[in-house]
Amino acid sequence: MPQSMTGYSRSELKNGERECIIETNSVNNRFLDISVRLPKRLIEIDSRIKKKIKTKFSRGTIDINVSFGQGKKEAFLTADLETANIYKKILDNLRASLGLKEEVNLKDLLQFKEIIKYEAPEENIDELWEIIEKTLDIALQKLEENRLIEGAALQEDVLGRIQTILKKVEFIKGQQNQILCKTKEKLTEKLSNLLENQELDQGRLLQEVAFIVNRSDISEEIVRLEHHLNQFAILSKGQEPIGRQLEFLTQEMVREVNTISSKANNYEVSQRVVEIKSELEKIREQIQNIQ
Repeated sequence: MPQSMTGYSRSELKNGERECIIETNSVNNRFLDISVRLPKRLIEIDSRIKKKIKTKFSRGTIDINVSFGQGKKEAFLTADLETANIYKKILDNLRASLGLKEEVNLKDLLQFKEIIKYEAPEENIDELWEIIEKTLDIALQKLEENRLIEGAALQEDVLGRIQTILKKVEFIKGQQNQILCKTKEKLTEKLSNLLENQELDQGRLLQEVAFIVNRSDISEEIVRLEHHLNQFAILSKGQEPIGRQLEFLTQEMVREVNTISSKANNYEVSQRVVEIKSELEKIREQIQNIQ
């Protein structure tokens, strides 16, 4: 089943008082572009995360956000008494200078954020990586599942359009003999009119007509187009990344139908070609989101 490049996931995992939260977001891209947001103290883990992602995905812009729950911070909160005393003296002097009666209280001092500090404990990067890796594995698994669900919807739409195109190709195939016969008739009549008063070598005339008629033969283009369509359907049901292959096949199919239209020089065929190209354009838009 093809995998879409669009998806989202969120994973949370607790280890004692520590809670790791990882969010992923993926959109389409011709290549693999990974962006990781981490707390500054964990910046060295960036490469480990990207390495893991590369083992699971080959295309798409993937944003990873790693954060940690608040936990119990009170154990790491401290009061800066020296700073508190400085502020108190300033406030006392200000009160006396302004002739205010109210005494400086704790509520006044707590307005200054510098007094209460949070000092994060030193942490072992390898120990943190253990919980990050487990949370990341869950998040990436969920992301892959979401991309597969989206991929299934894309597959259904694209295969339906392939079937529509095959029916139109069958119609064109049914017009081949009629196209060749009409081309031969027109050429014979035109050449006869042009050379009406001249002696004609009937054998040479028929040879020239046959040559021109062969140039109007679209059977080879139809064979190649059908092959591309069948190959497209087979690839769409595979498990490996196929987005680039499908893009190439779509380009080849557009080339074949353009050639069919120019060679056939037939209104009914041209109409079907326009309809096929419309379906191919919709397919092209869809497969841009397939890994």
